[in-house]
Amino acid sequence: MTRYVLPAMPDGVARTTDVPWQEPPSDLDGEEGVIGSMLADPACGPRVAGIIHCKDFTDSGYRRIYRLLTRLSPGDRSPEALRAELHAVVGEAYVEALTDCVPSGANAAWYARRVRDAYRRRRIISAAAEATREAYDGSVSAARAALTDVLAGT
Repeated sequence: MTRYVLPAMPDGVARTTDVPWQEPPSDLDGEEGVIGSMLADPACGPRVAGIIHCKDFTDSGYRRIYRLLTRLSPGDRSPEALRAELHAVVGEAYVEALTDCVPSGANAAWYARRVRDAYRRRRIISAAAEATREAYDGSVSAARAALTDVLAGT
C-alpha cells in the first residue's frame, strides 16, 4: 500500500495517510444527461428544478445552459425556438451534441439525482476539510458546526 507524507504538523512530526489527493466528485455524464433530457423534453424542466440547482453543476457550460433552460416555463418556447436561442448562446455543434446524447426526457430525474449526489459529496468533503482546519486551530465547536451544517442539508 502506498503511504503519502503530509506536511509536518506544528509539533514538527510528519504524518502519513493512505488517502491520495483526489479531484472533487463530479458526474459530467449526469450533467450532460440532465441538459440533454431538458432539451429533448422541455416539460421535464420543473421536475428537474425540484431536484437540483445551478450550483450543483461542475461544468460551467452545463451550468450556463441549465440556467437558461430553467428560466423558461415549458410553454414559453417550442423546442425548435429554444434550440435556436441556445445555438446563439453556446453554439450549434454543442447543442446538437447534447440533444444527440439523450433520446428523451424520461430519465431526467435520475440524471438530476446523480448530479445532486455528486454536489452533496463535494459539500461533505469541503465541510470535512473546514472541520479539520477548525479542529487543528483548537475550536471543537466550530469543527462540529461545520460538519453539522452540511450533514443537516444533505
